[in-house]
Amino acid sequence: MIRNTRSFLLDTGAFLQIIEDITPVPPDAILVSFDVKDLYTSIPHTDGIHSTRWLLSNNNTNSGLIDLCCTLLSIVLNNNFFLFEDSYYLQTKGSAMGSNVAPPYANAYMAHYEDTLIYTNSLFRQHVLTWKRYIDDIFCIWKGDLDSLQIFFQFLKNAWPGLDFTMSHDPHQISFLDTLVNKDTDGNLSTDLYSKPTDRNSLLHYDSFHPPNMKKSIPKSQLNRVTKIVSDPVIKDQRISEMKSKFRERGYPLRILDNATTDHNIIKRPPASSRIPFIHQYHPAAYILHKTIRQHWHILQMAYPSVKEFQQPFLPCFKRPRNIKDSLIRADIGSIQPHTTQPTLKSVRN
Repeated sequence: MIRNTRSFLLDTGAFLQIIEDITPVPPDAILVSFDVKDLYTSIPHTDGIHSTRWLLSNNNTNSGLIDLCCTLLSIVLNNNFFLFEDSYYLQTKGSAMGSNVAPPYANAYMAHYEDTLIYTNSLFRQHVLTWKRYIDDIFCIWKGDLDSLQIFFQFLKNAWPGLDFTMSHDPHQISFLDTLVNKDTDGNLSTDLYSKPTDRNSLLHYDSFHPPNMKKSIPKSQLNRVTKIVSDPVIKDQRISEMKSKFRERGYPLRILDNATTDHNIIKRPPASSRIPFIHQYHPAAYILHKTIRQHWHILQMAYPSVKEFQQPFLPCFKRPRNIKDSLIRADIGSIQPHTTQPTLKSVRN
């Protein structure tokens, strides 16, 4: 349902397709990005549930199912307790960061806001050529002068109580998600890889205790990301070289990096699989277990020929084992009072 909303952006890939479809744009157009500050913790429960009900109703959802979803959502929002030092807190506004419900809930709220106030705004209808949103990040192409853009920005900040926007704009270049969008003098758009000024080389070190297949797949995925985002062939070769240098700094062998840049390793979304997943924590000896299961898998195939899942080999999947970080970092920092002291209950808005 969220995907059916007018401004919805799934990911960087969808954004790149939009840039490709709309180029060129008027040469005097302004590239703009808006950001909603603290969106997850700024949504009043009543307004958020109302927006969710609006979204479900607009998608012809059964009224009984709408009531059930809103009831369950209310339980999640109104019972978010957490412990800090010696006090329990109840979050009375917004959704918990990291909660599974937070992204679709925030999307529903923003979609309702846009449909109610943005799309009907005269400045929007007159000047906005493109308006796409990834949760709380908005990409906009503005056909108008800076004065009209500033007026529209003030409208955004004042139109809906509780929502605060920031804005960046430039006639030639703007960053959005992990992409840098450039506009030349003819209005043609191109894309480049964007990294924040504070970005550091935090790629997984090759000597880390992780499955070998994972360490081989990371260069493939990152170099594939560069290939998709960077549109200029000359700059693309430069970015690939820079990415390979980062991996070399983290100990990756050159043969793995060279193999990751070949055309046949470009990553594509795999088709849906009916193979039975075997999920367990990673261990170097796990491959021996996998080999043993494969050797005897034919017993299941012969014993249960009508079970289609047994006709294909199982799919081994690893979970990350417990590491040093898990032992050193705790969400609960512990009590600062003697253990005889009982925690107290307090309320917090965000």
